[in-house]
Amino acid sequence: MLTSKKKLKLAIFDVNQTIFNLNEVKKRFKEKKINPLLVDQWFINTLKEGFASSTPEKFLSFSKIAKEELKKLIIYKKKNLQILKFLFDGFKNLKANHDIKDSFKILKKHNIKIATLTNGPKKNSINLLKKNKLIELVNYQFSIEDIKIWKPNPEPYLFVSDKLNYNPNEIIMVAAHGWDINGAKNVGMKTGYIRSYEKKLSSYYDKADFAAENCKELILKIIS
Repeated sequence: MLTSKKKLKLAIFDVNQTIFNLNEVKKRFKEKKINPLLVDQWFINTLKEGFASSTPEKFLSFSKIAKEELKKLIIYKKKNLQILKFLFDGFKNLKANHDIKDSFKILKKHNIKIATLTNGPKKNSINLLKKNKLIELVNYQFSIEDIKIWKPNPEPYLFVSDKLNYNPNEIIMVAAHGWDINGAKNVGMKTGYIRSYEKKLSSYYDKADFAAENCKELILKIIS
């Protein structure tokens, strides 16, 4: 539990699968007769390559890696590479999970500022927030593009903390990915884990400060 609710000043949200689900991309896969279950495999492969291959000296963006991984998948499924743009553009039209707006409003009501921190492009995050009518509730938007190193390296979390002049223990990281929770925990941030995507936080990670099945349930625990 938080030792003092007054100490919590900022909630950082991961973007893909935490705020926005990938159903739009899955719909496009299905339209092109590709198993929509492969969307998760593609997304995980993109993260894996980002974690393993990208360094500050040779930064590889989410978009660059994701497109290469998508090409592999399309070739494997013996489809025409011309469908790549249609499939990838699904990321521009993602919908927010049903309880995100209410969750943001609760945080604002308790004077807790909101930031997004993504491994993807900042421009896309901002556009999605606008399309989903969430932008007015979010105070700050950050991306690993700002410092050219992928989460869960400590640097992206510390960059946000330093940029906004908050101590890590005044911040809570909210995510549906265990690796993201662990990365924030390692720099001293509070953590809130949403189980909806992975279902369970891996036992080799430190326990999250808060955990719940969905975002709104999590936020209500945080402010209680």
